[in-house]
Amino acid sequence: MTTGYYKVPISFESLMNRVDLPKTNLQDSIKQYLKLIIVTRFGELDSDVNFGCKIWEDDFSLGTNQLNYTEELKEHLQHVIFNYEKRLSDVKVNLLISQEVLGDQKGSSIKTRLDIEIKAVISKTNAPFQNVYSMYISPYASI
Repeated sequence: MTTGYYKVPISFESLMNRVDLPKTNLQDSIKQYLKLIIVTRFGELDSDVNFGCKIWEDDFSLGTNQLNYTEELKEHLQHVIFNYEKRLSDVKVNLLISQEVLGDQKGSSIKTRLDIEIKAVISKTNAPFQNVYSMYISPYASI
């Protein structure tokens, strides 16, 4: 069931030509918005410099204490989601940081993978919400 939520990315050409834009359901709209929050660096949104995620402030450096970094990032994400995604309640964030060897015939490299699991309740429907966002954070690549 689709409603008044628009799919991202929005075609500005269609918008300017007054063509109906593709729509999506509430759950997918929330997923899109959470991903936008996660992949946005502080200051990218001129109208709200606090919109975004702390991941990009740390320059992909986990430092010597991965547990502290994980806990700080987890708390930060819960705070950001609470502040910017009002359609969710009872938000819980789990993080998993791992190393993966990626390669092809030209060679291989070790990448740091971050899995962000978000569990919550959709306030409007009381339905459970769960999604996992995965990315390599050195350098960034969405999976």
